[in-house]
Amino acid sequence: MPPERCYGDTGFTEASEDHSPQLPISTYGSSKLACEAMLCSYCYMFDMNAAAFRFANVVGPNQTHGVGYDFTKKLLDDSSKLTILGDGTQSKSYIYVTDIINAIRNVQLNFLKGFSYYNVSTWIISVLKKLLI
Repeated sequence: MPPERCYGDTGFTEASEDHSPQLPISTYGSSKLACEAMLCSYCYMFDMNAAAFRFANVVGPNQTHGVGYDFTKKLLDDSSKLTILGDGTQSKSYIYVTDIINAIRNVQLNFLKGFSYYNVSTWIISVLKKLLI
């Protein structure tokens, strides 16, 4: 889940894992946050280990949705124009799928004790207009 889905609209570009209050702005974000709370409870009550990951916008092969997929599909349909939603000033962090796998594996091998949660993204914020240049 992208971190903004869990934290709500913080007004910040970055939010740490411990940013509070966590006030999701969608039912999707609320359900993800509730699942994290349930995992935490199980780890505490039954001496289990688990980690929750909050991914930025994941990109890579075999995508079925997202800005890259949508743009590619639109350009394959009509390469003479590209219609975008909004004014192009939207900004997001993107992360490649193998970086996600490496992050999960690193936590599994080195940090999996009790319950923990991680924002997984890059420090690079991309503005849509600049991606299209």
